[in-house]
Amino acid sequence: METLFDQQLDEERVGLTDAVSLLGVCAATIRNWIKHKYLFPDTVGGKLAFDLRQLIELKSKIATGEIKRLNRRANKKESTLSFVPTEYADNTDVVLSVERIADTFRREELDLKSTILSVILRLLEQKGLIGGSRSRDFSSLEIRSRAIKSELEWWFHRAQAISSPAYAILLDRP
Repeated sequence: METLFDQQLDEERVGLTDAVSLLGVCAATIRNWIKHKYLFPDTVGGKLAFDLRQLIELKSKIATGEIKRLNRRANKKESTLSFVPTEYADNTDVVLSVERIADTFRREELDLKSTILSVILRLLEQKGLIGGSRSRDFSSLEIRSRAIKSELEWWFHRAQAISSPAYAILLDRP
């Protein structure tokens, strides 16, 4: 069923859904590109309307590498790069810790949920909310809060065993 918004668009303008489809990115990426002045949509009936020629031109510039920033970021689906964007963490110790965890995760081919559980245990112990995380066994944990105990039970139930040495590395201090 065609909406009033669809009726107000013409052959030269498309809505956000079509722009997402044409460029092969998510709506959040499109909004980010607008914010960074890569796209300049109009507003029709309170919704974004994109010039089709502009979208095609942007797609071409990305494909040819003319705009390197848009296809070389580590958060892109096909990218093999990895880094922690500076806007996510301004503390170099945090960045180094996250990079170490990511490297260990990839190198050791760890289970994602088990990796997250290991990191959670480390952080909770650093904050003094649990003890005994080095044992990597739920029954050996000293848990000071019922809410945390309930959450950790959920994670231990869904994660693979975290007893391998690779997960121990994640629990060690950097």
